[in-house]
Amino acid sequence: MRKTHTLATLLGALLTLGSVSAYAQETVETSGSGNLGRGLGVGIQAFFTGAAGLSITYDPGKFRIDGIVAFNTIEQDPGDNPVLLVLAGRAFVALHETAVSDFSIGGGFEMDYVAIGDANDVDITIAALLQVRAFITTNVALSFTGGLGFTLDTEDGDNGVFLGGQLTGSAGATYFF
Repeated sequence: MRKTHTLATLLGALLTLGSVSAYAQETVETSGSGNLGRGLGVGIQAFFTGAAGLSITYDPGKFRIDGIVAFNTIEQDPGDNPVLLVLAGRAFVALHETAVSDFSIGGGFEMDYVAIGDANDVDITIAALLQVRAFITTNVALSFTGGLGFTLDTEDGDNGVFLGGQLTGSAGATYFF
């Protein structure tokens, strides 16, 4: 049920952002899309898993790369002090650009480290991603990312691995210098 709710939320956010972007494209005059979000950018990303953190983006033009470090504490049993640390890297290629937005396809790599008490777990996810960015000014972008990830789980204490698929996504804001 949670995955269905997450998918509905992601699709709703993408449709809303697309509608706002289409309206803004008709009503905002700009000198062209060539200068939107180029160069180095810093921002925040919030994953649907609950982790949120800092991102750095390099966008030289038609493609861009992101690096993300996110952190979250998970409330479970008192005394366990569970921690989630996310390290992620993503790359995107712009398929369509307007004066105030772009739509991109890409891929990403994510490593989740979960520590609960004395136990720890490392999950590695490789994902195929779609991203919509809407520029609220020439150097500030709101982004919504969604896709399908394949996770390799190497839980501590197990003599095996788990391979599974799941929906993945994030939302964020980036300021470009």
